[in-house]
Amino acid sequence: MLKKIPEIEQPFRAYEELFAPCFINYEGGHIPIIAPGVVITGLIDCTGQVTIEKDVFAGHDIMILTGGHDYNKFGMDRRLDGIVKDTTIQEGAWLGTRCIILPGVTVGRHSVVGAGAVVTKDVEQYTIVAGNPARVIKRYNHKLLQWEDAVK
Repeated sequence: MLKKIPEIEQPFRAYEELFAPCFINYEGGHIPIIAPGVVITGLIDCTGQVTIEKDVFAGHDIMILTGGHDYNKFGMDRRLDGIVKDTTIQEGAWLGTRCIILPGVTVGRHSVVGAGAVVTKDVEQYTIVAGNPARVIKRYNHKLLQWEDAVK
């Protein structure tokens, strides 16, 4: 027999309070440029500059990275000699849950990054990418309001 769970009154809390952005900012790191009203949950590596424009929205637990290391180096040389590239998420982009945006990538206007995608290179505007590494699934012709299958 099912029992009714008693209702518990909870004060309303704004989305921004529940899902506040998380940052890791290293010494000498940058303060990310995030448009008002944009809420990101996950990790933003601020070693390089991160820019997130207006109307961007994201699923949970995403990663935006700006730093890496040279695989040709070893030991402390690899650890200390990092590579830094700025990362940009342009207006209206949608970042799916647990996607990873790698250093130096620009995600174009109104594009979509699928859940779990690993974006290793720039995403053109009005494009859907998915997979690991992310590849183009479709392109949107915003003037004609129709989708075009990606070239295979």
